[in-house]
Amino acid sequence: MHPLPPVAGGGGVAKYLGWRSAKALELKELDEFLLARAMEHDSPSLLCRV
Repeated sequence: MHPLPPVAGGGGVAKYLGWRSAKALELKELDEFLLARAMEHDSPSLLCRV
């Protein structure tokens, strides 16, 4: 097993994992993707069922 480097607060774990903040374009693409997925599951006919 490989020893993990010491990580402290301040985003050390995120940096170690290679995570980064999303850029504006990436956030816009994510928003569009999530909206499209939500619309796939939107069913107006469900409103008429009792």
